[in-house]
Amino acid sequence: MKHLSTHASKPRAAGLPRKRVVAMAITALLCGSAFAFEIEGDSDVKVRWDTSIKYTGAWRLGGADLWVANQNGAQPNTDFGDLSFSSGQQINDRFDLSSSLDVSYKNFGLRVSGSAWNDSVYAKGSGNYPSGAGRPPNYQAAFPGSLAGGANNVYGPSAKNTMGQMSELQDAFVRGKFDLGEQSVSVRLGNHSLIYGESLFLGANGIAAAQGPADLVKALSLPNALFKDIAIPVNQLSATWALGDGLALEAYTQFEWKPLRVPAAGSYFSGGDFVGEGGNLMLHPFGCVPALPGNNAACGAPGYPFNNSTGLATRGQDFNGSDSGQFGLHLAFKAGDVDYGLYAARYDSKAPIPVLNVASIVQGKGAWVAACTT
Repeated sequence: MKHLSTHASKPRAAGLPRKRVVAMAITALLCGSAFAFEIEGDSDVKVRWDTSIKYTGAWRLGGADLWVANQNGAQPNTDFGDLSFSSGQQINDRFDLSSSLDVSYKNFGLRVSGSAWNDSVYAKGSGNYPSGAGRPPNYQAAFPGSLAGGANNVYGPSAKNTMGQMSELQDAFVRGKFDLGEQSVSVRLGNHSLIYGESLFLGANGIAAAQGPADLVKALSLPNALFKDIAIPVNQLSATWALGDGLALEAYTQFEWKPLRVPAAGSYFSGGDFVGEGGNLMLHPFGCVPALPGNNAACGAPGYPFNNSTGLATRGQDFNGSDSGQFGLHLAFKAGDVDYGLYAARYDSKAPIPVLNVASIVQGKGAWVAACTT
């Protein structure tokens, strides 16, 4: 979806998604795990290398409530992550490694950074989804081992990697600063994140939502995460022109689109079993397989609209945003003691929007397994 928007900025707070449970988290910067190396002598060359290791442990303190998890069976597409963790179970056992290298020469420089993480809770690839007689009414998993679904206590490979074990390049850009008389222009080119400073909480809303995606997995898993930790860099060209007297003009154009990184299906903070990595099936109430009990009496009769429909819709092709056509402007100025900003941005939405193809349900699309339990 393409958006064109203008804003007069005023930051305001917003709340986190809630679950009717209590969790406890402990985050620690491990002793001796923050390293910095810097070379700055008489020459114009400066080099700085920073590396840090962080550990986060979090536990669920209250058990799941079926009326919250899936409305006591009425909404089976929201319970996978909630029911996979029992009271007292650890929901995060996460190590984060981040490293960055900055090199500068006079008014020019480059920066390269990367991160990696391992969370044993998800890296093992399985949860604690209930099985047997006490299981919830739904027994189709939200993710597939094949298109027929898999066991409810197993995370799909993409969900396991996203939540449990991953590494990635982040910043990779060059920068320069140029004087234009009494004014100056700063330019960055390459993979970097950008925020003009005005946003809702978490940096995934408002003006910041236009400027780049955020890693909501880190935002929800790391209690003290800063915006620089959750911003996902994209390939772009950005510039700042300081005009003097408190007036500045900023602009950017992007060469790459990336989506929000949302918690994977089956993870504790997952908002829906069909959203995010590993979410490949959506259960629906229109199944009509004559051989199964509890179906409508008309099921199987000629002309019945949902004959042979399986009660689930499989995930089709994802439609991504464009790698071109995203840009923005920011005019900053000051009047008295008040700072003002005018913004304009054109961007493709980075948030997932699930769309259910009703025609495929009527045609009986999807795949069926007689029982997919742990």
